[in-house]
Amino acid sequence: MPLPPLLAATLTTLILQAAGAETDLLQSGMEGPFTGGLAAGWVNNCYGDNKAVFAEETQDVHGGKSAQRVTCTQFVSGGVQFHSADLAVAKGKPYTVRLWMKGDVDSLVYVGIRKHGEPYTGYLKRRARVKNQWRPYILSGEAGGSDPACGLYLMFAGTGTLLVDDVAVLPGIHEEVPAAQMPPQKGNRVYNSGFEAGPEGWTPTGGFVLDGTAAHSGRCSARLGSVDLPSVALPLNRPLAAATRPRTAPPGIECRPFPVRAGQRYTLSAWIKAAEADTRVTLRLFEWADEGGDQPAGRNQRSASVTVTTEWAHYQASGIAVPNICENYVARIVPSGTVWIDDVQIEEGDATDYAPARAIEVGAETPVRWCRVGEPVEVTAHVASAEPRDRCPLVYVLEDLWSRPLRTVSREAAPGVPDRFTFAPEQPGMYRVRVRAGEEAATGEVWFGVFPPRDRKLRPDSALGTHVTASVPEPTNTLLASEAMGARWVRLHDFGDFCHWRVVEPEKGRFEWRDAEIDELRRRGFMILANLGHPPLWAGRPHPPEQDHGSWTSAPPRDIAEWENYVWKTVEHFGDRIRHWEVWNEPCWQGFFSGTPEEYAELLKVAYRAIKRAQPEAVVLGGCFSSHAADWTGRVLAQGGLDAMDALSYHVYWSPAATEPAASGEPAFVEQEVRHFLDLMHQHGKSLPIYMTEGGIRCPPFASWLPDEGFSRGAPFGSSAGAGRLLTGLDAACGLVRGIVQMRSAGVANICYYYTGGALGAMPWFSTMANGYYVMMDYDGRPKPTMMAYSALEQQLDGAVPLGKRERDGLTAHLFAKGQGTVAVVWSDQKRALPVEGARLLDLMGNELAEPELRPGEPVYVVAPRLTPEALKERLDGSPAGRSCELSVFSSMSPPGGALPSRSLGTSGESSRRLSAVSYQRQRERCQAGAWERGKD
Repeated sequence: MPLPPLLAATLTTLILQAAGAETDLLQSGMEGPFTGGLAAGWVNNCYGDNKAVFAEETQDVHGGKSAQRVTCTQFVSGGVQFHSADLAVAKGKPYTVRLWMKGDVDSLVYVGIRKHGEPYTGYLKRRARVKNQWRPYILSGEAGGSDPACGLYLMFAGTGTLLVDDVAVLPGIHEEVPAAQMPPQKGNRVYNSGFEAGPEGWTPTGGFVLDGTAAHSGRCSARLGSVDLPSVALPLNRPLAAATRPRTAPPGIECRPFPVRAGQRYTLSAWIKAAEADTRVTLRLFEWADEGGDQPAGRNQRSASVTVTTEWAHYQASGIAVPNICENYVARIVPSGTVWIDDVQIEEGDATDYAPARAIEVGAETPVRWCRVGEPVEVTAHVASAEPRDRCPLVYVLEDLWSRPLRTVSREAAPGVPDRFTFAPEQPGMYRVRVRAGEEAATGEVWFGVFPPRDRKLRPDSALGTHVTASVPEPTNTLLASEAMGARWVRLHDFGDFCHWRVVEPEKGRFEWRDAEIDELRRRGFMILANLGHPPLWAGRPHPPEQDHGSWTSAPPRDIAEWENYVWKTVEHFGDRIRHWEVWNEPCWQGFFSGTPEEYAELLKVAYRAIKRAQPEAVVLGGCFSSHAADWTGRVLAQGGLDAMDALSYHVYWSPAATEPAASGEPAFVEQEVRHFLDLMHQHGKSLPIYMTEGGIRCPPFASWLPDEGFSRGAPFGSSAGAGRLLTGLDAACGLVRGIVQMRSAGVANICYYYTGGALGAMPWFSTMANGYYVMMDYDGRPKPTMMAYSALEQQLDGAVPLGKRERDGLTAHLFAKGQGTVAVVWSDQKRALPVEGARLLDLMGNELAEPELRPGEPVYVVAPRLTPEALKERLDGSPAGRSCELSVFSSMSPPGGALPSRSLGTSGESSRRLSAVSYQRQRERCQAGAWERGKD
C-alpha cells in the first residue's frame, strides 16, 4: 500500500528556516575576555537577597577554551541573573535561541529575550530544567513585540552552579541539531506497541478495546471510538473559554513516556484503518510534564492530522524534540471516529520497518482500582513474544509505597494465554504489582490503594473534607473512594454545585432543588459546606461577554434584592441538611467576581442577614481569601466584612517546599499563611475560626515507569519554590500530611482538599498521566499516594484536637489530644531513632513500624491512647531525638461548630503565637521567587 506523504509537525519545519542572507543577532562562545568574572558582552543583573559569583570556567566546557560559570551560595529572594548586549527584534518575526548549559541549580532556569527595563516584557521566553551534563537548550518562535534594544536574559532563583556556553540568537527557526553532531539512535520507543500484551503501556485503559478480529500483525489491535468517557465531563461552572473545555471529544490513547534528545527529529508511525472513509486522526508528540497549568502552555508539542481510509495503511508524523522541563515525550493518537490502530513506532530520524521495542514484553491489568483491607485483587498478566516459544517464566512482585517487595510469586505462562494471580493485602496503603518475564528488566504493572475499614457516621467535629463529583442514582468512583479515604465533609463548589444561583434559579422566579444529591451525600456520611454565588446570566448586571462562563456570569448581581432572595430561599430549603454556608468563591479573582472589594463586602453583609433570617444557627463563612490578594482582603475587612461572617475562609495550594522552614526555627510558609489571616483579624478586633476551603498539592501517579522528572515540586499556583527539584509520589504524600498538620496546629478548623476527582478520576486537561496535578486520583480512577496518605491521616487524627508544635534540632512534633490519649505527628530532617515508651509508631500509611526510626521529612504517627498530652510530651523529651525540645503553640481554633475546645501546652500568651513580620516576609519572598519576569536593570 502506498504511504501518505510525510507530515511535518506544527511549530517545527525546516521550510521556516531563515535564508542565509540574514545575520545572527548574537554569537557568544564565552571565550572572553572576562571582566568581573563575566565574558565579554554580558552584564551582571542579579537582584534581591542572594550571593552569586561569576567566573571563567576552563576545565568543564562544551566548546572552545572557556565557558561562563555562575555560582549562588545563598539564596533568599530575587534572581541570579545576567544578560547579553543589546539585540533588536521585530514583532511577529521568528527567532531561535540556542545555547548549551549544565548545572545543579535547585530551580528552573529562565531563558528569554526581554525588555531591559520595566515592565520587563518578555518577547520570547521559556523555563528549563538544567541537568548536570552538557546539552543544547533551544527556544524558538515569533517575537511577541518589537524592541530595538532588548537583551537575552538568563536567570535562576536558588542555590547551585550553572555553566553556559556557545550561545546564539538567530533569525528564523533553527531547531534541529545536524545528524553529523547527533546521529539518530534507532529502535522503537513504545512499550507494547503492537497491543499484544493487553492494555499495558497505554492510557486511559478504558479508552480503547483490544480487538482480536482485526489486526495488522499479530493477534489483535486497539479499537478507539469517538465516545464521551465519564471523566471527560467537566464541572459546568469552571471559568474556561469554550475552546479549552473538552466536552465530548475523547482523550485518545497515550503511550508511556519515552526519553528524547533535544534537537533530534522523531518520527511517529502507525498502521491505522477506520470504520468510515475520510476519518481524521491526530498524531501528537508532546513533552510529558505538568507545567503550564490546565493548558499546554509551557510544554513543547508537535502534532499533525491525517485522513484515514477503511483499509490498513501506514501513517507518519515527524517533529523535532525541544523539551522545556522534561526530557521525556508522550505520543497521543486521537481519532474523530472509530479506528483500529496497530504496530505503533516512535524512533529517531526517519521511519523504518516496524519492530517491537523488546523481544519479550509483559502486560498486567486488574479491574480493581482500590479496595479495603483483605479484599482480593486479581492481576492478569499477558506475555507478548516476538519469537515463537511454548512457555515463559513469570515473576509477580507486590510492592508498597516505598517500592519494597512484600511478596514474590514465580509462575509460567504461554504467550497469548492470560495468567492470573490474586493478592489480598492485609494492611492499608499504596500498592503496586510488577510482572516481568524471567530476568527481563521491563515490567508490566498495576497499582491500587487499600483502605482500612471505617464507619460513615456524620461527624460534625471532623476537620477533613474534599471536593468530589456526586451523582444519583449511581455513585461515582470518586465519591465512593472519598468515603473510603475518610473524607467527612464535601464542599459544594464546581464539583457538585447544587446550591449555586445558576443551578437553583436558572430562570427568574423558577427554583430547582437538587434534593436527591444532597440527601445522598448526607446518607453517605458527608457533612456539607455549600458555596453561594455564580449568578445565572439573567441575574448579572450589564457586563462584557468575557465575563460569561456558560450558564453563569462573574459579574455582580444586577439587583441586591434578587441576590438576597436567592440566598434566603436556598438556605431555607436546605437548612435542615446544610448548616455551613460560604459566600462566593474567590471573589478576589476576576474570573469569579468582576466587582470591587467594597461590592463583595456588601454582598456578604446582605447574604449574612438572609442566612441568619432563614437559619439562625447557621455558620457563615466569608472572604474565600488569598494571601496573594492582600489589598483586596484589606479593603473587604475595612468595610466591616468580619462582622458579616462567623468564620473566615481562605485558599492555599502548597508544595513540599511550603511545608519546610525558610530558615532554622522559622515557621513554614503554610503556617505563616494562617498567621497572616489571624493577624488581620486581630488588627480588626476579631478572632474567628479559619477554614481552608480549597487547596491541594501536586502528585504523580504511582507508576514505576514514569520519568523521575516531569512533575514540578513547586506549588500548583503562585509559588514555584523548589520547582527545580524532582517530585515523587512519596515526597508529595509527605508534603500533604505535613501541610494539613501544620494548618491544623496553626489554627485552621476545617480543610476541604481540592480535589478527589471528576466522575472516574483526574480530568484529561492535557495528558491522561500528567494532568490535574493536585487531584488525588489518576485518570483511570486509581488513588495517588496523596490519597492514601490522606486516609491514614484521617484515621489517626479523626476527632483529635490540636495542642501545639514542638521542634528542635531538625525534629518537629505536632501534638493532638484524642479521646483519653494523645497522638503526635513527628518528622525529622535526618534519619534518627525515636523510641517512645507506651506508644506505637505508625508509618505514613498508618501501619506499625518494625523499628522506631524516622526517615528524613517523612511524618510518622506516635499513638499513645493511654498517655495524657503532658505524659507524651515528657516521653518525647526523654527520647534520644527529643531531649530539650522547645514548645511553640499556635492559636488553635475550635473544630467546625465549636464542638470541641482547643488546648495548649507549655507556653502561653501573645508571645507564643506571634510570628515575626520579618520572618513572614522572608518566607513569602522565598515562595514567590518564581516571578520570572521581575528584575532590576
